[in-house]
Amino acid sequence: MAREGIQRLVLTSRRGPGAPGAAELEAELVALGPSVELVACDVADPEALGALLDRLRREGPPLRAVFHSAGLVDDELIARLDPEQLRGPSLPKVGPAWQLHAATRDLELDAFVLYSSAAGTLAQIGQANYAAANAYLDALCQLRREAGLPGLSMAWGLWAGPSMATSVRAQLESQGVSAMEPAPAIAGLRRAVALGDAHVVLGAFDWAKVRFGGRGQLLAILQSEGVEAEEAAADSSFDLDALPRGERGPAIQAFVLDAVARTLRLSPEEADPKRSLTALGLDSMTSVELRDELRERGAFEVRLADLLRGVSVAELSEQLLAAYEGELDGDEVSEAPASPWLWCPAP
Repeated sequence: MAREGIQRLVLTSRRGPGAPGAAELEAELVALGPSVELVACDVADPEALGALLDRLRREGPPLRAVFHSAGLVDDELIARLDPEQLRGPSLPKVGPAWQLHAATRDLELDAFVLYSSAAGTLAQIGQANYAAANAYLDALCQLRREAGLPGLSMAWGLWAGPSMATSVRAQLESQGVSAMEPAPAIAGLRRAVALGDAHVVLGAFDWAKVRFGGRGQLLAILQSEGVEAEEAAADSSFDLDALPRGERGPAIQAFVLDAVARTLRLSPEEADPKRSLTALGLDSMTSVELRDELRERGAFEVRLADLLRGVSVAELSEQLLAAYEGELDGDEVSEAPASPWLWCPAP
């Protein structure tokens, strides 16, 4: 915005000028031309926000755009979320976004932009609380558009940055989510604002790798819009029926070993079929990834509890073979129940 000829920028946060890095940011922005003011204001507080807007109205020039970019991530599997974790990601997003909407809906704004996340659309593993908070922003902007007001929920993918750990970046990229450099991301934001849509997802995704709730429906929508978004290639599937019975056991073990190596980012030398999955590094998060990998590529149904109880690749392979051939009696690998999922495509 500072490069777009904005005359005045007012940056709010709870700590204002006292926030880490605030002075450096102010100097950088001032060097680009606009006047910059750092204000300590909790925009979730209607009185504090109202007082700030009243002062800005008196001082001029008129407020023309609102951008809300606060966020908080606290990943955990949904079954393990406590009330505090469930509420955490919503605090910097839901209340402040609504108060900004309520306080500015009578103003003639050119733009009202809420920084959402692709997590609200893709529903990545362990981010149910974060997805819900961002889905609220998406719905709020849809509400504004239906009321004839400007509103864009900018659902960002992954941004590249020095603060991102190499291991985290590698894990996300293995799931089909690549990091965007700032320059093309900002160019995408400029285009999204010009489009006038209520909800735009901007990111670098490999749709053959991305796993998320509602996958089939979203891919169908993308394909109907002419976007190249394909399911995993057919040659990545696993067909036991085509193999002689004596070759099925080794084939299953090779398949499971490859799935474990892919999920845990292990080299072939590190993926020892005799070591337990937990010793190889499997945890509650990656167990979900492995279960989905086995289900999607091999049509094997495995309970998370079975993966986490110390079974090795070799033992798991034997169980899968026995289940496939119908030779288990009292210790079958049972079919996991389907998780409930509500998919609400934008109208």
